[in-house]
Amino acid sequence: MTENDFNSLVKHFSPAWFASVMGTGGFANVLYSLSTHFTFLKIVAQSLFFLNIFLFLILIIPWVLRWFLHINKLLEDLSHPIMSNFFPTMPVGGLVLGTNFFLIGKDFFSHENIVFIGNLLWLNGVILCLIFGVIVTYNMIVKEKIEPEFINFSWYIPPVATIVVPLLGNMVARSYLNTNIEYARAINFTDIIFFGIGLSLFILLNSILLNRFIVHKLPGSVATPTFWIILGP
Repeated sequence: MTENDFNSLVKHFSPAWFASVMGTGGFANVLYSLSTHFTFLKIVAQSLFFLNIFLFLILIIPWVLRWFLHINKLLEDLSHPIMSNFFPTMPVGGLVLGTNFFLIGKDFFSHENIVFIGNLLWLNGVILCLIFGVIVTYNMIVKEKIEPEFINFSWYIPPVATIVVPLLGNMVARSYLNTNIEYARAINFTDIIFFGIGLSLFILLNSILLNRFIVHKLPGSVATPTFWIILGP
């Protein structure tokens, strides 16, 4: 890959790529949980866990570089009624990866390292899910007109993001029950707030989306994959 090719890759890098981290991590957790009944699934789950670490580390490079090298293009995507909804997939991918460490990573890493990584990914999720959730919702409100074809199930990603925060937060908080109960309570309190934000956003957006699908024609086939996002909230 030439320098120009890499620069073009960074410029047009879609934040939606982190949905692959979300999916891989969630699938790994499910397989690891099922491995208590089907032992052969354990090695598959562990392989997916390390694949997910690799995916996150590879994808984070163009994601971060885009903020410095192509901020104008990034801000354009961040104000787009569809593309903006995929920005929270990065912190959500990190949150899901954090649950991988607690569930699967205990076979390979020390408890201290897992808690440290879990803290970093949880804090990253709290900060970025809140920032992107506010930006995306604000953009929806200030847009003078959003055409019906721009409304699809990708709008559910911001509430999904805030609801995922407690999944990792609960694991991190549990690690501090015997060493720092006040910090554990602070995490738990934050998790409750984010669950409330996600629930409120889901109710708000659900009414908009149902209205769109009842009153207007169905979206094109390109939007078909977004129908699976409803499983998240």
